[in-house]
Amino acid sequence: MPPKKFPKKPQKNQKSKNPKNLKSQKKQNPQKSKRPISKINTQFGLLLYHFSTKVMADMKRLLTSCFGLGYLPIAPGTWGSLPPAVIFVLINYLSYCQSCVITTMALLAIAASIACVVCAPAAIKRTGSKDPGEVVADECAGQAVTFLIIGAVLPEYAFITAIMGFLIFRFFDILKPYPIRKLEKLPQGWGVLADDLLAGVYAGIVLWICYKIGMVEFFSRILSFKN
Repeated sequence: MPPKKFPKKPQKNQKSKNPKNLKSQKKQNPQKSKRPISKINTQFGLLLYHFSTKVMADMKRLLTSCFGLGYLPIAPGTWGSLPPAVIFVLINYLSYCQSCVITTMALLAIAASIACVVCAPAAIKRTGSKDPGEVVADECAGQAVTFLIIGAVLPEYAFITAIMGFLIFRFFDILKPYPIRKLEKLPQGWGVLADDLLAGVYAGIVLWICYKIGMVEFFSRILSFKN
């Protein structure tokens, strides 16, 4: 008698178990596994971009406003001129050193000038003003130039010299005699900076003359009630 033939049981999920079928399924839909990862990477990239843009914008505001001085009420340019005057007094009181004063004021003028030229255009674009009030790095640079010209003074004259230099610089910066006002027409950050630098040069020359003819000593004696 011939052997009995038993019917074969159907194999379940045969296609899924076959490695050839698995490879073909992956080739047919290659984007299903990659799509979530690429979407996450895109979202992370956008988040990182917006974060870095905000940080850069905040840094520009911080530098051009001299670490927030430009946002103080009533004459922000006056507040921006204060840091060089305070530093000038401290250096002359701590050490009567000509090279220390000149080096510090030169570095301060250069740093404030770079911050103004590089970062001020963003404030100009944001506010629509050619010389935004919040930008006071130009006043800081100009005031540093004033004390750079005068250099070191005797400790007993440091305070009155700083006051006179501060007031003289503000006088030239506000009135803008020829040709200071014309420098405001320069483009972007250069127009914001150049007039203050020239005002600082004018103020430094006047302050140096006042120091040489004895006006600084005269006013110092009046304030200290010395005969």
